[in-house]
Amino acid sequence: MHRLDRPAAPEAFPEVVKDLLSAYPPASHCTENERWEAFRNDHQDVFLDLRTALEQNQDGTCAYCEIKLGDTNRQIEHFIPKRFTTADNDLTFDFSNMLLCCVGGTNPHSRVPGAFSNTPSARANHSCGEKKGDKDPFGRCLNPYCLPSFPLFRLVLNDNGISFASDKKACQRASIDPDRVQRTLDFLNLNCPRLNKRRGAVWEILEQEVADAKNLLPDEQSAELASIAKAHLQDNPAFYTTKLLCLADTMPHIIP
Repeated sequence: MHRLDRPAAPEAFPEVVKDLLSAYPPASHCTENERWEAFRNDHQDVFLDLRTALEQNQDGTCAYCEIKLGDTNRQIEHFIPKRFTTADNDLTFDFSNMLLCCVGGTNPHSRVPGAFSNTPSARANHSCGEKKGDKDPFGRCLNPYCLPSFPLFRLVLNDNGISFASDKKACQRASIDPDRVQRTLDFLNLNCPRLNKRRGAVWEILEQEVADAKNLLPDEQSAELASIAKAHLQDNPAFYTTKLLCLADTMPHIIP
């Protein structure tokens, strides 16, 4: 999970929300799920524009685990759940409260490799919004829109792959309690076996590429290492934070 810039809402979205508020006022006769479904059903074009805006802002990756998203593996996530909407605070249609995330390892038919796993159990591999559910994130989960520009995590290499832990120095630099970072990892289950395994695979690829580059002649090494960093980090790819930390560990002179 890394910092996201807040995107602009689709041009037609504010006007649609005005119409929806007339027919479906917040905290009234409809549940918030019913209000959201009315938006999806009655304004499909604007809903798709909204989802596209979030997807482009996140470079097609999950806001929490950074897995690559696909048609069967994405959903709009309300950071503060819709059920906390009040008459004065409409969280359901607050675009700044929305993220795009994966389905948390719950779809066995997803076309995204490694997106589903039932080892050791399906439930143990649920993550992100599926793990978070409708629980209040206050004090439990950091908002990707409010993170610093640098990672708050460190990598822990083990037999099952790579897990994240809070980086005390980075947390101190950001004036964020390391326990809040650890609670975020636990709350979203970002250290589930499925994700640990995939991060481990990323590490192995990068480790081999860096090792091959270091076998080159000295005058060729720097250019090749810089090329590896650019190829793996540009445009916020899948598992961006893992890649950034792996490269920072293996060639700190390349990654500031």
